[in-house]
Amino acid sequence: MKNILLIVALLVAPMLFFGISVEKSAAIAPITNSVSEAEYEWSANKEAFSSLYLEQTEDCESGGIFRSRTKNIHLSGPTALMVASELSTGSQMENVEGMFDYISNMPYVRYSEWRETEDILKSMDGDCADKSVALVSLLKGAGFESYVVYGNEIDDYSHAWVSVNIDGYWLQLDPTTNDMFSIYRCIEEGCDFSTHYEIAGFFDNSESYDCS
Repeated sequence: MKNILLIVALLVAPMLFFGISVEKSAAIAPITNSVSEAEYEWSANKEAFSSLYLEQTEDCESGGIFRSRTKNIHLSGPTALMVASELSTGSQMENVEGMFDYISNMPYVRYSEWRETEDILKSMDGDCADKSVALVSLLKGAGFESYVVYGNEIDDYSHAWVSVNIDGYWLQLDPTTNDMFSIYRCIEEGCDFSTHYEIAGFFDNSESYDCS
């Protein structure tokens, strides 16, 4: 009888040990899993980032539908919807980060006019306008309120970038860089390109705003 009890104890003990071990691991997992660097920086600065955008756009006036020199720009398309769905697998910031990385990694190629989303995602390259159009199309496909933003013309050049609303706060993104917060670092540090980030206007599929 003692031998039987000893055998049972030897069989049950490892099960109890590993069962407790797994439960402990599951219990501490949410504490040990750290947020991404982007989420941490966003959490710490979202009020300031959003306030900057709202201050820059508070006096902007509605200007109807945006028109490029040749056509209206449609910030949508089946490819954009498909890619947005594939990249929307995490938190709001993780989804935005995934879409930003997808577009920012596209090679920079200068084009002479604004292009449609499907053309951009087919060639998988583009300049600041192309990358901004493509990123906004992905963001809108994932349900984010977002706009293509453009700056004042300086030396015959006008830069374009993106604004997106994440849980009620505005973030500006420059997909020609590989840093989600490059605009804010540039403005704060007074980089040579900072004047290009002065907002002249912004638009989406249904409206445009003139801020100049």
